[in-house]
Amino acid sequence: MKNLNKSRPVGITVITILIFLCSAIIIIAGLYFLITAQDLSNKDSNSPFSNMLLNFIIWNSTLSIIGGFVLCLVGIFLFQGRRWAKIVLGVIIWINILGGTSIPILVISLGIFIYVFFFRVSKEFFKSA
Repeated sequence: MKNLNKSRPVGITVITILIFLCSAIIIIAGLYFLITAQDLSNKDSNSPFSNMLLNFIIWNSTLSIIGGFVLCLVGIFLFQGRRWAKIVLGVIIWINILGGTSIPILVISLGIFIYVFFFRVSKEFFKSA
């Protein structure tokens, strides 16, 4: 049973907004590259390399769009205080870290991970959900 009087920490709200922005950027980039791939397919290039590159762009674009929507769903449920969304966010953050990323993104990802999993306010918010 949910506690309807629980208050959402400001940090969770900020993290959720960041997740929504990231998912929007991912979806827009995926759509852009998918449209670009359609333009590339209209050109007359029958080389195996260009067909392979075109298929690569289409698959990556499609996976980016799907991933953006999944990230958006995780953000919605994180905003509601669902414990499974917190765990999925942790897995996504560690995949991002282990996949190799830039230093600023690494610092932001680790900061989000530490806040969500180790701060008392955040742990209480997800415990009561």
